[in-house]
Amino acid sequence: GAYLNALLLITDGWESCMIDCWSTCVSEPDPITCLTECQAQIEAEAPLRLEAATIALRDTRRVRTFAIGISEDVKDAQLSAVAANGGTAARVWSSALSDTSIQLTLADIADELRACLPIEP
Repeated sequence: GAYLNALLLITDGWESCMIDCWSTCVSEPDPITCLTECQAQIEAEAPLRLEAATIALRDTRRVRTFAIGISEDVKDAQLSAVAANGGTAARVWSSALSDTSIQLTLADIADELRACLPIEP
């Protein structure tokens, strides 16, 4: 059936998980190495976690998820994991680096939602 619910993931790409690394690494003998390894682990795991969460929203809650990057700092692997599994027609994330591109992207999303097309996983 059609997806009547939607989630817009709009990100500037700035990491917010570094705080978890700080709390873990602050008391380590070599905090710099710990931070580097912690951040690498987060970067490696993030696309898998985002994929699983997006699939769960799509399949259990019937939520179509759109991914939009609004800076050049976004991580392609992370947004691609969301976009490929979000149940959208395009299955790719949108780069919207200007006001005009944001407006065009939102108009495209609105058009897709109004069409009420069924999207298979």
